[in-house]
Amino acid sequence: MSRRIIWFMTILAAALSTTGLSAQDEPAVYIGSQGQFRDYLNAEMYYPVIGRSEKMKANIRVDFSVTASGEVVEAKASGDGSEIFGDEAVRLVRRAVWKPGTTWGKAVSKRTYVTIPFSYKKYLRLVKRRGYDYPTTDSLQADTCIRVFETRRTDTPATPLLKEGENLGQYLSKNLHYPDAARKRSISGRVKVRFVIEPAGYAAHFKIEEGVSGGCTEEALRLIGEMRWKPATKNGKAVRSWYFMSFGFGSNGSDFQYFPANQGGGSMN
Repeated sequence: MSRRIIWFMTILAAALSTTGLSAQDEPAVYIGSQGQFRDYLNAEMYYPVIGRSEKMKANIRVDFSVTASGEVVEAKASGDGSEIFGDEAVRLVRRAVWKPGTTWGKAVSKRTYVTIPFSYKKYLRLVKRRGYDYPTTDSLQADTCIRVFETRRTDTPATPLLKEGENLGQYLSKNLHYPDAARKRSISGRVKVRFVIEPAGYAAHFKIEEGVSGGCTEEALRLIGEMRWKPATKNGKAVRSWYFMSFGFGSNGSDFQYFPANQGGGSMN
């Protein structure tokens, strides 16, 4: 599924209530951009049955805390329609990956909120574009827990779905483009990204470990987002897992690294 799908689902609010904040405080935030959070919602949302039958729409606010370890706790949905859409809104928030807030540079638990819009008419268009209704794998039962596994904790790692006879290096060489803006300025370097492979076979929750200007970071994220994946498994079920990729640009062009997280590479430990 193309990660460039543009849909109505924008994050109406994703900021910590600022009452009492001082300069040494940083709020809890989603690990990626608002656009990436929107893409995640586009790929993961499942419309509640009652909401379908009544063709309902709603804007659901979810207030929650992000602990120092990044766990979502005390999540509560509110707003008109929360009795129908609240459970799904909370599920979406809990499955996202959050960066903890800090005080004087130390991670601490902080409150924040997001507002997620639901529209059945627009959801039907989304399902047609992404190719599935319920976000699950085709051949395996998906584990419903929100834990994201390191590879060493899985039975089989996540792998990219490619054409027969094609390996990942070939695919990346053919489909990764050196942005014109970077080319004109002779920008080079490595983009290093850690991200989650979801059971439905899409990538989300991108953590940029190293970025490169001139559109290179954006190009790497575009390519990852357009790929489809066979999810990792544990105890016969598809599970969420971390993956790592590194892309060379400019003088480092056609130089790639890729492996399930925690399989080689100190940055994964």
